[in-house]
Amino acid sequence: MGEKIRGKEEYFILPENVLGILLSFGKFRDEGEFDLVGLLPCGYLEYITKVVNANRHLRAFAYPDMGEGELSKWKICRILERQLRELSCEDGRCFDVVKIRKFGAGRFRLYVKYGPAVHRE
Repeated sequence: MGEKIRGKEEYFILPENVLGILLSFGKFRDEGEFDLVGLLPCGYLEYITKVVNANRHLRAFAYPDMGEGELSKWKICRILERQLRELSCEDGRCFDVVKIRKFGAGRFRLYVKYGPAVHRE
């Protein structure tokens, strides 16, 4: 699950198959809003939070923009938000806008506006 971002030394939070699903929606619409926890595999947010916190001493999991110490699920979501915002391919940025906001206990909404690099039919 996940991999390093090309050109960066940090671990990419979103599983590759979920990124594919997220990008595929861009073929049919300009923007989308998703229940992030529902989009991820069952228990993934808890799992990746534990993995990141157990490996903060490694360069790929340091995320210096998040400061020292243990990261909450919300901070993991903030890392994901930044990673998606920076995501690009040969044709340019994948997303023009990426926002994650809290709603309810332990729930998060992901809003994206697809960029020009995402092919639309």
